[in-house]
Amino acid sequence: AESAATEENTRTNAAEPRKLYRDRNNKIIGGVASGLAAYLGIDPTIVRALLVLLAFSSFGLILFGYVLMWIIIPSAAVEPYKGKRFYRDPDNKVLGGVAGGLAAYFDKSVKTIRLLFLSPLLLSIFFSILNWTDDDFTFLLFNLSFGSLVGFSFIMYITLWIILPKAITPYQKMEMRGEKIDLASIQKQVRQGAEQFKEKISSWGKEV
Repeated sequence: AESAATEENTRTNAAEPRKLYRDRNNKIIGGVASGLAAYLGIDPTIVRALLVLLAFSSFGLILFGYVLMWIIIPSAAVEPYKGKRFYRDPDNKVLGGVAGGLAAYFDKSVKTIRLLFLSPLLLSIFFSILNWTDDDFTFLLFNLSFGSLVGFSFIMYITLWIILPKAITPYQKMEMRGEKIDLASIQKQVRQGAEQFKEKISSWGKEV
């Protein structure tokens, strides 16, 4: 009888619809973004980045929608997200560590991510040097199009630089790479961090 009751409770809990709340424990402004992320089952940083980027092109509609959800959606203690997370990678950075963090999250080469950010600017410069068309209108349209892409790429990088936290602790670095988090893996990260610190000290000592 007890087993049947437990099974019935499990079915009831599984059948309950997922509810949308504002996350009071993981909020920057009103907890709307982290609440949406918990509802969708994704990293809250993804939702925050999308909201900020869309705010630049929505003529205030996203901001209005955010305030509306802030007012309407009730607040609650939402279970924190557990899974692969977005961070800036301080160990693999040129400017801010955004590209390194994206490379770790998507398991791609950091050079590929940097090239994606720089490609609109590089292509714009390349075609400007070639001066491939004599039609002034086509040339102006081309420059405006690539200028918009360059601006969007720049805004997106700066936005991610501001929003993404830096992976400092061994736990955060494992979250960034989506590694299994247990005592052995944490000990491994601590050893690697100690070895890197030792190498930096040794290199600094040689320079001195």
